[in-house]
Amino acid sequence: MLTLPKRAAELLRVSDRSQMHEEDIPTQRETTKRFALEHGYEIVKSYIEAGVSAYRTGQEEREILQNALKDARKGEFEYLLLFKADRLSRRAFEYPVILNALHECGVKVIAVAENRELVIDEQYQKLIRFIEGWQAEMGSVNTSLRVTLQGKMKPAATE
Repeated sequence: MLTLPKRAAELLRVSDRSQMHEEDIPTQRETTKRFALEHGYEIVKSYIEAGVSAYRTGQEEREILQNALKDARKGEFEYLLLFKADRLSRRAFEYPVILNALHECGVKVIAVAENRELVIDEQYQKLIRFIEGWQAEMGSVNTSLRVTLQGKMKPAATE
């Protein structure tokens, strides 16, 4: 019996457009492609958000994410491969909502670098997904604070 590959899409995202040509997007792409090959997925769609902060930009303003959701509703893929879970969103309340929208379309979401499916079938799994979204948001808050403080700190004058 012939086994058909599982139809998957990949969602790759970097917050800073300069990361697009550096290591980040190519690393994400290579990791998702390798995972797909090893696990029998065929990547039929690629969604790349270059220079899109998933912390500062809400899901409604993320055109590429909206395209992925629209295609999921049309049944164009069965799996969405993310490099890491926080590529989906860095907003505590949005993260589980986006996951739920994908699950309602029958799409399973997999964080490939973490080698895990982001399941929301049980109540405790929903709670874990909310906590993950909160952690992703806090990571962005802490990074923003660190960058802001570093910009305000001036080196001591030397004599």
